[in-house]
Amino acid sequence: MEGPVRPGRRALPQRAKPPRLGRVKIYTRTGDDGTTGLLGPGRVPKCSPRVEAYGAVDELNAALGAARALDREGWLAEELGSAYPVLLALKRTLDPAGVMNPGALIAETAGSVRLT
Repeated sequence: MEGPVRPGRRALPQRAKPPRLGRVKIYTRTGDDGTTGLLGPGRVPKCSPRVEAYGAVDELNAALGAARALDREGWLAEELGSAYPVLLALKRTLDPAGVMNPGALIAETAGSVRLT
């Protein structure tokens, strides 16, 4: 319930409430024993340095992408552009066969890197 509108101010238009989605439950039938599967046989602890490194690199990639999208004036273009080759080298070090992200298309051309 809204109170009265102060003199000189307009009331905000009422917004329609977004539809509520039902709760989705996902069952893996394996439970959570604190391990995760990486490509290949066996499981590793979720707290293993390898899993932590994958997550950290993924978060860094997301942060760089967000910074690049928000930098409309291009003030950070040079710095961000130089960070991507380092990030790609780090990804190759962690996953030399490229099996963790087979759908990513990475095109490296003379002196530039394009992520698609």
